Amino acid sequence: MPIASDLRAACAGLELLLADATPESPAALRDKVIELAKIVRPAYRNGEWELIAASIRTKFGLDVPDELRDMGEVNAIVDTFTPLIEDGWFKDYLGYTQESEAPAQFHFGAMMTCASGAFGRKPLIGWDAAPLYPNIYTLLVGPTGTRKSTALAKARELAVQAFPKVGNKPSQLNVLPNEGSPQGYAGALRRRNFEVTTTSDGLIVASELTVLVGREQYKAALGEWLTDWYDNMSPVWSRALKGEDTYELLAPYVCFAGASNMTWLREIPDNLIKAGYMPRHLIFTAREKRHDKANPRFDAALRTSLAVTLGTRIADLPPTMELSKAAATHMDEWYTNKVTRQERMELDELFAAWLSRKLPHAIKIAVVWQIVDGGPRDALHVDWLKRATRLIDWMDTGVMSVYHALGASTEGAVTEAVLSYIERKGGLSTLSSLVRGLKNRYQSRNIQEGVKTLLLARVLMQDTTTDPTVGLVLRVVDFNAKK
Repeated sequence: MPIASDLRAACAGLELLLADATPESPAALRDKVIELAKIVRPAYRNGEWELIAASIRTKFGLDVPDELRDMGEVNAIVDTFTPLIEDGWFKDYLGYTQESEAPAQFHFGAMMTCASGAFGRKPLIGWDAAPLYPNIYTLLVGPTGTRKSTALAKARELAVQAFPKVGNKPSQLNVLPNEGSPQGYAGALRRRNFEVTTTSDGLIVASELTVLVGREQYKAALGEWLTDWYDNMSPVWSRALKGEDTYELLAPYVCFAGASNMTWLREIPDNLIKAGYMPRHLIFTAREKRHDKANPRFDAALRTSLAVTLGTRIADLPPTMELSKAAATHMDEWYTNKVTRQERMELDELFAAWLSRKLPHAIKIAVVWQIVDGGPRDALHVDWLKRATRLIDWMDTGVMSVYHALGASTEGAVTEAVLSYIERKGGLSTLSSLVRGLKNRYQSRNIQEGVKTLLLARVLMQDTTTDPTVGLVLRVVDFNAKK
């Protein structure tokens, strides 16, 4: 299993130890808590870490000894994403958005998808295992307030500027409505085909995924259609609905950039999560906004320069693109040495579905990245494929935490039960009450594992407003908003 599971276990262990600690607890327990706290520090948002540090000091009656001296300081969360973007157009775009409170990975994911939306079903990527088009689906996942919508809006704004409509000539980028029915989107794509004749292409940018895809029948149906459009390689796509005409589209090419938090993601039907809709998304996660800035500045001149460059580089795309020999070699080595090893060790069926799609995800990202950077067009080169494979590997931990918290994984059955129990209690429950309530269905250690997963995914948080003598109290994040 990935190392992230060990970190989740350490977080849960720390919080459970703290729940039972008192100033009379033995020194050995205090030392164990302090050592564990130092290990899990990167897993906590700054505000949460302040509460953990204060709890340690209070529980053990400490007056900030040397080993705890730094625990009350607010330290920035380590940014593991930005170093992945070493240079090129996307590096410049991250510079343009650097004052935004939205994390860099949100800006990158949104912009990568908006750029791919202008490719118009070109080039056909000559991957021998299964030819691909560079259409991308992306999902930004983070708590409320992480500025996901800002990242989507900025990417959409620049992409629209890069591909203006000139006279009667349609824009190269066809932005579709941010909500609608399957039939509505099919109609919009069909109208697009009347304009450009060669394809039925469109970009969907939705600040909340579950506005589009949810438990209602028409929303669930849209999820199925989006899955079809993502995979479609045929020159014609068609679908018949009971009591309605057959919907037929010429060469559909759809890209999607959306956002959600874990509370609302749980509104997606299980069949869409398990049947392949979710693994087709690149998932960019963040635990909190990048920094606090009430009035971030965005350089208009730099935005114009980026837009002009983007529009120029995506114009006149080649119809096909093969993998260079070096790129094919790297792909084989990455697959053999990394991906297949993960697949052999993975018992979670949903995360295994993500692993099975890492190769095509990496190839699509690499092609878009290379073209937007102004790289060669004769073939996919190894430099950009290496960047893409590093990015996909970076996503593993976030993808796993999302899938587990959705309650659709092996561990997810327990997390679903944990969350349902606390919601039935009004969004607030003590750990001891939770364990008693579920003890006839699950072992205590499995319940604690579920709690740990939900804490790390920020679906649950430790409540500090109740009497500390009752032990660890868990609160559902955004519970009132969900109601």
